[in-house]
Amino acid sequence: MTTSQNIIDRNILIEMYQFALELSETEIPKLYELGHYLTDNLVSKICLVVAKESDTNFRQEVYEQKSFPQLYEDTIETYYPNTLKYTDISDLHSKRNIYQHKYWSIEHHFNRQYSLDYIEKVKEIMISIGIINANDSIEPTDYLNRGDYTLAEAVRRVSHSTIPIPDSFDDLKDILRKYLKNLIIVYYRNFIDEKKDLDINKMIKKVINKLIELNDLSTNNFLDSNSSIKHQDIVQEYFGINVSQFKEKLKNNEISIEEIKRSLQVAAGDLALEFKNEYEPSLSKEHNYVKDIRGEFAVNIGIYDFIRESYDVQRFKNALNILEKEFELIELVGPDFEGSESITEWKIISHPRLEEFVRKKSINYILKDII
Repeated sequence: MTTSQNIIDRNILIEMYQFALELSETEIPKLYELGHYLTDNLVSKICLVVAKESDTNFRQEVYEQKSFPQLYEDTIETYYPNTLKYTDISDLHSKRNIYQHKYWSIEHHFNRQYSLDYIEKVKEIMISIGIINANDSIEPTDYLNRGDYTLAEAVRRVSHSTIPIPDSFDDLKDILRKYLKNLIIVYYRNFIDEKKDLDINKMIKKVINKLIELNDLSTNNFLDSNSSIKHQDIVQEYFGINVSQFKEKLKNNEISIEEIKRSLQVAAGDLALEFKNEYEPSLSKEHNYVKDIRGEFAVNIGIYDFIRESYDVQRFKNALNILEKEFELIELVGPDFEGSESITEWKIISHPRLEEFVRKKSINYILKDII
């Protein structure tokens, strides 16, 4: 079954192929050697995309342990037996080792024909797998002849940035703990007013489960063996009193809801979510303006209780800068964004990395499944 993620993955492979083709066709030795390296890397990525699409038990950690030949045989040869075998490309794959590990390669040029032959073999593989059609005219990119790109910029745009996205979920956990505290307050206020709200209880349980998923050790005792909420333990952990004392303090208005503020990283995560949501619609549009993303962002940072936030143009620009400059997830085209009338346009550099950033940094991404 073809999914939107399959289409995205395959489009990335086509981009890589086009750039490898451009490099391989140049007359500059170091560049067509780089084309050979990129082609070799492309084969590995084709293998992983095939595995992700075809292996129902796909696990990255399993496939990353495989040698190049084993990876090829377990993916392309297994799921597409009518395409080229590993033995058909093994000689071209090994050519890179000659020039990568031999001292004399510093003074001697790489054989350009190796690059051209390898990219032609990869095209045959991509046709067999259905990534491109046999009758399609796939042209090389034109980065090297364009005055607005340096070579480094071209490589970054096609290969995508590898700036790591930190695995820390501290900001999200801090928000969820405060959210849980507020939900407990609302639950017991309703309880006192004899308006028992089962929906609130369901939300409490979802927040607890999410905190457990994020490895927040403080929440491990908030559910019993039957997955029922242990209200006493939560109240004791967050308010330092028992439930009876807690209800008494609520009656006396001694405990109040805490307004929660997003950190700038979390705001950037929520902004990334808006770009993610607009990615597929953007593919069919001639223009994709940042001001339209701004509008959605301004609305959606204000829709959830306890963490409602008013739009601030400088904060938006700071979050935009994180996505563009710090993690190189998006590219902005045109004049600097200044406000709702700006004609600045946007492109996503790496959709998979943008999705990773959303998973790790966006609180709205979590709350949409809780509320």
